[in-house]
Amino acid sequence: MKKINLFQKTYIDILCPLYTENLWHIISLINNNQISHNELKTTVLSILNYLLENKILFVIDEIIDNKTFIRSKLNKDQTIQFIDSKWNEKIDFMDLYLLAWFRFEDWYIDGLTKKGLVSIKDWQKFVAKEIGDLEKWINNNKPKE
Repeated sequence: MKKINLFQKTYIDILCPLYTENLWHIISLINNNQISHNELKTTVLSILNYLLENKILFVIDEIIDNKTFIRSKLNKDQTIQFIDSKWNEKIDFMDLYLLAWFRFEDWYIDGLTKKGLVSIKDWQKFVAKEIGDLEKWINNNKPKE
């Protein structure tokens, strides 16, 4: 996997629980048309790997009544492998949009809410003012195994 610093300005918006709901959202937040298809795919899979590994979000298999989210039965590696196998150069917008849907973990949303997250006009300003070092905050607040 490619090493991505998710906490730099280029990628930090992906960590906003109000922006990222599916694979296409991740792509749209980083794709500035300056990178190749293969580099985009590698970058997105690396980001997704980090988010799943650190239990920041989970993949949804099904949504019931817009309230209950059924988690995928696939583990992190199976999820990455599945997306990798479906994502080829011929994939179109709708396929990418529907390929994987996510929900941020409750610990993450609840922790940010306690810090003042209500609505986001500027996620980066919120992080700078209320959180500071987001990577450190995640490491200190994520569930311990």
